Amino acid sequence: MKSVFAQSHHVDSSAPFDVAAAVVEELTGSTRSRLSEMGAQFADLRLLAETHRRELIELLGDEGYDELRAVHRRREASPRVPGKRPGSTSETLAQRADQRGRVHALLTDLKVSPERLRAINHEWRSKVISTVPRPPARDGQTLTILTPYDVPMDIRSGTANPWTVFRPPFSDWSWYYTGWHNGFGFSPTLFLDANAGNVGNDNYLFDTDASDFDHAQIEYNSSIAVWYRMPENGKLNVWIEAESQEALHQLSLVDEWGESDAFSWQENYLVMKADGLANDPWQKALTSWMQYDGDDEGHWANTYIPHGTTRWANLKTENWFPKDSWVHLTAGTTSWHRATTNDMEIWSNLRFNWFIKSVWVEPSP
Repeated sequence: MKSVFAQSHHVDSSAPFDVAAAVVEELTGSTRSRLSEMGAQFADLRLLAETHRRELIELLGDEGYDELRAVHRRREASPRVPGKRPGSTSETLAQRADQRGRVHALLTDLKVSPERLRAINHEWRSKVISTVPRPPARDGQTLTILTPYDVPMDIRSGTANPWTVFRPPFSDWSWYYTGWHNGFGFSPTLFLDANAGNVGNDNYLFDTDASDFDHAQIEYNSSIAVWYRMPENGKLNVWIEAESQEALHQLSLVDEWGESDAFSWQENYLVMKADGLANDPWQKALTSWMQYDGDDEGHWANTYIPHGTTRWANLKTENWFPKDSWVHLTAGTTSWHRATTNDMEIWSNLRFNWFIKSVWVEPSP
């Protein structure tokens, strides 16, 4: 199991130095806390994987299990460039048919039903899915982005008062990625230009040599930020206007053995965090998601938010901030990505790119 952690922030000096320093400390600390939280989730998944392994041994026997693993390790596939998706040459297809034949021959010798093996794998995937955190909710409903027609007219028309509105260029920015992986490769790409309001990232996981349990879970954030001085006591009510440049979910799966399976869960959010004399947790509105759970191989490239589409997020802080205090308001996008594979090659990619066109802020009771 390997952790991944990287982050960077730019916080200007509009607010007093001690407040700005505390904001930087909070941004750094909250990311490290997420790493610890995700590590605990990963440990739980390792326990599920060990239970799955014991069930396979009970079905196949110690020698049968070892022999199945040995068959998998004896693959004669040509070396691949890490992260490169497979082709479908006749040689590759013939090789895959031979590999599947060897697995089925072994199962026949062991008098093990392929259907029983698939049922055990399916039960394991269901347990893995049950550990996925649910998206944030408000009033019992999943908190999602809104169309312009769902936004108050005075905000949509730019005439709202006494709201404070921020537009590009933005003074501050931040980004981070954090998480854990076992057996997977992770290839991050950052999209960030505070002057233009551009935020986004490419959260790419791949595994071309999967074993019994390979797993990855990565969270990747890219944001702009501004300073806001509280005109009165209260929480913050924030509207974020964002234009989609790219909203792509990609997944490619190759089942070399005929008894393999995989799981991929991809989510993107528009997000907000407020820090000052109080530190508020990240608030999130779900923009788009894709999930796969099964044993079919194939290739998917899905976009649910067309290029150039404007969407809004209405997010509210949990904490209260006093009048005249400085609040550092961070707004951007987070991609959350989990993938698990059981002897199936996988290329799973979550690529989202937004322009933050405006951020509207006002105190609320």
